[in-house]
Amino acid sequence: WFAVGLDFFIVVIGVFIGLQVQQWANDQERQKREFNYLERLHEEVLRTGELREENVARRVITLMDLKTARGSLFSGGDYEALEPSTCLALALANVMTKVTADLPTVAELLSAGQLDTLGSAEVRSSVVRLIQVTDRGDHALEGITQGVTPLYQRYPDLIQLNGNVDFNSSDFDIYGPTCDVEAMRENRSFLNDFVDIHIRYGGYVAIVKSESEELERLHTTLDQALGIEHTSGAEAP
Repeated sequence: WFAVGLDFFIVVIGVFIGLQVQQWANDQERQKREFNYLERLHEEVLRTGELREENVARRVITLMDLKTARGSLFSGGDYEALEPSTCLALALANVMTKVTADLPTVAELLSAGQLDTLGSAEVRSSVVRLIQVTDRGDHALEGITQGVTPLYQRYPDLIQLNGNVDFNSSDFDIYGPTCDVEAMRENRSFLNDFVDIHIRYGGYVAIVKSESEELERLHTTLDQALGIEHTSGAEAP
């Protein structure tokens, strides 16, 4: 019986050790897979942030130009000709396109149902918040842009597109618009439509900025998970 007991003990210990070794190997593989996902996510967040930076800044400038135009149109005093950039903002205020915040690694994890591969609860929570913010932004953008028509199409006498022969020019200069401010101030329909599109564009910029803020939060969380410290020349997006 002693021999039987010894054999049984050896088998049990062997199975236990084997299970522990297998569990250790699985944990190592999971940690390696998680680290790879975190590194990929970090790189995608950096790249996406860089791509968004210029696009978001341009939209903020357009919103500021619309605010300047509103001041000129509703000032009540002597009118002044609009600056080219302000006139351009009036002409293209209807352009409210999505600024991507999509991360391929997140899409991959969601499609495979493996978001829990990310062991960090903070990272998972930040990813989920980004998904929620972008989803809400997409739905809101559909409502904001519904029924929007370019002002230059509705009021061709007030905003005229002259074109630009230099098709390599930046910032949509190829439209070459001119604005008749005096006539705009006398046209109540135009003023109503302008206020409407100005408000819509403000909501649009708020959506874009909120997505960038959530992307930045995810970046900070990933930095903490990976132990990354950015120098002054490599700030978060």
